[in-house]
Amino acid sequence: MNTVKFVELNIRASGFGCVNTNGNVNPKTGVEGSDDGYKNKIFPKSRGGQLYISNNSIRGYYFANEARGVMLAGKAGFNNNKGESGELVIGKADFPKVSQTFAGSYLGLLRGYMLTQKGGESIKRKSPLMVTDWVNHNKLEPNKNEVMVNHLALTDDGKKDKNSLFYAETWGDTDYKSRAIISVENLQFISMDSRLGQKEVDFGFNPKKNDVTEDINGFIESLTENIRAIATKRNMTTEGISATYGTYTKKDVLFQFIEEGILLSNQAIHTLVTETIERFKEFQIVKSSGFVKVDNVAVTHSYGLNKTLDELGNNTPNYEVFYTLES
Repeated sequence: MNTVKFVELNIRASGFGCVNTNGNVNPKTGVEGSDDGYKNKIFPKSRGGQLYISNNSIRGYYFANEARGVMLAGKAGFNNNKGESGELVIGKADFPKVSQTFAGSYLGLLRGYMLTQKGGESIKRKSPLMVTDWVNHNKLEPNKNEVMVNHLALTDDGKKDKNSLFYAETWGDTDYKSRAIISVENLQFISMDSRLGQKEVDFGFNPKKNDVTEDINGFIESLTENIRAIATKRNMTTEGISATYGTYTKKDVLFQFIEEGILLSNQAIHTLVTETIERFKEFQIVKSSGFVKVDNVAVTHSYGLNKTLDELGNNTPNYEVFYTLES
């Protein structure tokens, strides 16, 4: 029997105007400034004249509430850190607790993260959620040089700055198509093992306390409570939501390394998948000059990309298990 390896979402959305700009960089030329003589011009994200919302923008808005003040941009700020690549740089004492907070949250499980300890190792989680750019298929031509006003452009004495006026390409009705894919393999396992360079959660090192079993059990309890809270919110069953600590080997790999980590149960995975689907159904961006909202999400459960399973109805799928428990 084929099991679910990927959950594919075909997304249709509609709106009005541009919600994701390219700043003053002309997408046709890749440099600042208009090619028709206009200065101080803002361009929409476009490719070949076709408006789109970048996947980075979509992911930013999708996770915005939980990520507020933490990792909303590539250069993330956290305790005035000096991360050069957008990673969160954390003090040694705080590192285990912060890593556990991320690893046990919907934000961390679905978006992924990179955390760096000052003078120590980094831990990171690869996102199981892939989102394509949202491409507008409405063929209406934009208004090329609409005069706009920046209400925040003020002089030191509080008067409107002379550069408060700018030009922008504005769009009317929009019709977007996009896809998202959830990888069950990347979702179901939380690695605790640094030997393969993919450690995702840390429990610290204390020479006076070599046994961290109590800390691991506490993390698993917090993790499953968070997933159960999601299930309750979505009127789903909480029965069967669990996570198992142990040493695992990954299936179908040439070198069978034993890896310490935590494996999510089938129902825990299903809860997170369902939450992701429902969030996309509810997704919207509202700005002062435009908006977009999701109209429809068509879900396909696949045992390989574009290799669909039979209609599952309301039944809970059997998700592929990519790891074998050793002990």
